[in-house]
Amino acid sequence: MEKLKPIKRSKELAPLSREHHDGLILVWKIRMGIKKSIELTRIGKYVQFFYQTSLSRHFEIEEEYVFSLLPPQNMERKEAETQHLVLRRQIAEIGEAATLTNTSLIDFSDLLEGHIRFEERILFPMIEKEADPVLFSTYGKMLIEEEVKSCAVYSDEFWL
Repeated sequence: MEKLKPIKRSKELAPLSREHHDGLILVWKIRMGIKKSIELTRIGKYVQFFYQTSLSRHFEIEEEYVFSLLPPQNMERKEAETQHLVLRRQIAEIGEAATLTNTSLIDFSDLLEGHIRFEERILFPMIEKEADPVLFSTYGKMLIEEEVKSCAVYSDEFWL
């Protein structure tokens, strides 16, 4: 098995990469909850909590500062925007306890992981390479100021 090298991220996008790590931890927590047969509403409540305290603002920041560094017709930008839309829909569905299933949580975690990998491996390197350097630097300073600090405490640690 080929070992993947860590991605060296520009200082401008590093705050978002740190937040992506938090998103991958969310994916792990969902999967652990399912593996341990935790009541689905407990997992769903955590997904809602994480979205409200971190992921929602992360999406807004990416859409405002990062995606706009590429032209609107750029296919990778369109893909990332579409993924955000689908993730938001899935989060709304997860919030409806009556429709919550293992499959919906697994689908969400798979999509979120794939989205993070897409941004880290394809979209961000493209932006680092192709974005206007002055605008990239300006937005990068804003990203550093806007970094979502995920320090909220959640009392139901179902994943442990």
